[in-house]
Amino acid sequence: MQLRPDEGPDQRLFLVTITERDVQSQPAAERGVASLSDRALYRLLTKLKQGQPRAIGLDIYRDYAVKPEFSQLVNRMQRSDRLVAICHYGNPGVPPPPEVKSQSQGFNNVLLDSDSVIRRQLLAVSSAAPCQNRFSFNFQLAIRYLKHKQISVKFTPEAYLQLGSVVFRTIDANTNGYYNLNASGHQVMLNYRATRQVATRVSLQEVLSDDFDLAAIRDRIVLVGTTDQSFQDTHWQTPYSQNQGNVQTTSGVEIQAHMVSQILSAVLDQRPLIGWLPKPVEVIWIGAWALTGGLLAYSLRSLLHWLLSSGMMIVILYSSCLAILTVQGGWIPLVPTAIAFIATGSTIILLPRLKRD
Repeated sequence: MQLRPDEGPDQRLFLVTITERDVQSQPAAERGVASLSDRALYRLLTKLKQGQPRAIGLDIYRDYAVKPEFSQLVNRMQRSDRLVAICHYGNPGVPPPPEVKSQSQGFNNVLLDSDSVIRRQLLAVSSAAPCQNRFSFNFQLAIRYLKHKQISVKFTPEAYLQLGSVVFRTIDANTNGYYNLNASGHQVMLNYRATRQVATRVSLQEVLSDDFDLAAIRDRIVLVGTTDQSFQDTHWQTPYSQNQGNVQTTSGVEIQAHMVSQILSAVLDQRPLIGWLPKPVEVIWIGAWALTGGLLAYSLRSLLHWLLSSGMMIVILYSSCLAILTVQGGWIPLVPTAIAFIATGSTIILLPRLKRD
């Protein structure tokens, strides 16, 4: 994933980050333990509305009611057809803001692999309580954007989600490198946007300033989330986290932005989703490389020639897997294939020598 060419930021997205400085700029008595006070949220939503974005995603938990003195904020949250707020399904989970209607909610649950890296995206579940909507936060934002293109959600006969001509094929328990995975819900592989910064980002204070250019958010999806470490939403690991021995984590709002970008790019730009081989084809692929390794060793007989040829073949295998991933989004088994190739060839080239010894 790290070797793919840079794609640049997604110009359809815009991030408003709540920094430590933004948090401290709000009176503690108004804010309490939240990252955004009612007053600050009302000012932000009012300012964003003036810029006419297609959707506003509030990636901040607000499982409590707005204070009575901010009735204007209640009206704005209840009536907005652009706003999508998060909840977190599970037991106990985190309920959505009481003022937000069910169609304007979306869960922000993420799926961690065994090494704590996020490689999968969850689009929908059958039951999302205490959330009142079965679709994810990122999917809700994407379909609001696509609504302007007259693209709506459908289900295929196989019960896959479909937007336009793009079918979001779900993974199963033993997809490629996974074994006995909990594959419940509409899970797809997450094809991260290959860029250092997924979208333009500014701080809360920058948006609220008089100098902010409202044209910057027109017809975009605006995601609002915290990057203040005290709110524990900046520790997520991605395939890009391991960099020269250092672990670089990502904020939750950026993860959600990558997920929104994947959906929009697949539907509007024909950017490939990550796909994989059916199990029988996967077996044939690995078996073919194992056979190739054996035939190569048998034809060469020389250990030196075998080592040189094997090195070249592994480079070809690696380059092929990278090219298929980059161009077509294909997830082709690399390590099992390389092991099968080397094991078969090594057995044939070394076994006669061991017998003579």
